[in-house]
Amino acid sequence: MYLDENVRSGISTFANLASKEEVEDGCKQLKRDLETNEIDNVLKRYKSDLGDYVFVIAEKKK
Repeated sequence: MYLDENVRSGISTFANLASKEEVEDGCKQLKRDLETNEIDNVLKRYKSDLGDYVFVIAEKKK
């Protein structure tokens, strides 16, 4: 789904926080990972029982 520009436009992270170049590079890498089945290894490395999304609150030291 993330490879579909219409889907990405409705996700605030893609729409508001990432540059066009970052999104293009990320989509190229995702497509490559899907085509080579590397995505299976990526999913294993980042497996979590916390669900699909995790919210993190951080403070930058002054």
